[in-house]
Amino acid sequence: MSLHTSAYGRLGRDPKIITTSSGKPMTAASIACDLSSQRDPDATHWLPLLAFGAQAETLAKHQQGDMIAVTGRMQRKAWTDKDGAQRIDLQLVVDGITSSRSVRPGGRPKRRKEVRAARDDYAELARGNDDFNDAIGL
Repeated sequence: MSLHTSAYGRLGRDPKIITTSSGKPMTAASIACDLSSQRDPDATHWLPLLAFGAQAETLAKHQQGDMIAVTGRMQRKAWTDKDGAQRIDLQLVVDGITSSRSVRPGGRPKRRKEVRAARDDYAELARGNDDFNDAIGL
């Protein structure tokens, strides 16, 4: 049994691309997850991410500060620190990534302009074409 979870946050630094010994891509990164509450309004948890294959390539296209949503399974990672103490961390092995780049300031107004321009072009075409207007019942 495994723990499948989702997380949403900003990348703390540019993802690090690593090639495995078998030649497949692997990407390591971490995201800042907001855990704020009334008792601790500034609580943030840094969640380490590990992605393989196509997910690794997708994650590698992002950069520090990008907002992403990830899904995957939690994995325990045991290691020894420089003082010889045994440590255990949790990391998310990514199986799904959703980019939230459009949430950044300036992301939507450009799209709105494109939609408005296309709508205006369509309206002008429709006004000047009597055969088109007759076909659609105008």
